Amino acid sequence: MVILRADANVEIQFNGRHALFVRVGPEYREKLCGMCGNFNGVRRDDKVLPSGETARDDAEFGNAWTSDISPPRCRNDTGFTGSCPEVSRVEQACGLLTNRTGPFAECHWHESPAPYYESCVYDLCQYGQGNRMLCAAVESYEDLCAIHGVAIGNWGEAIQCGKQ
Repeated sequence: MVILRADANVEIQFNGRHALFVRVGPEYREKLCGMCGNFNGVRRDDKVLPSGETARDDAEFGNAWTSDISPPRCRNDTGFTGSCPEVSRVEQACGLLTNRTGPFAECHWHESPAPYYESCVYDLCQYGQGNRMLCAAVESYEDLCAIHGVAIGNWGEAIQCGKQ
């Protein structure tokens, strides 16, 4: 984990793979905008496009924030979820995040696993489990739990994810 702390009460954490967390002090409340939201305490109004309009969905939001220098492999996401032939297996695998008696149960008191679960199901349905997709989804929530000081037990072996 790479951690950058600035004197201006800003902390950025990057795990080197797929998760970036930005934390700022209370003096920034309602003074921010952009891809990380506006920091007004209302999560449902955080997905604002560069034009200032509210995004209709996650795909529109993410696509709006790509840049001219984004690698060619970063394609626009259509948001189409279509049918997922293995939806039961995918929901069971991602259910590790929301299991009330599972390894992440303690973290549920600090941060809802719901958006991580939804992203996990979406990613696995869209892209499959190759390229450690399930591991990345679960590790993102684990990283967030660590920020809250919640230590998570060993979950990796159960879903064939060794730490890398």
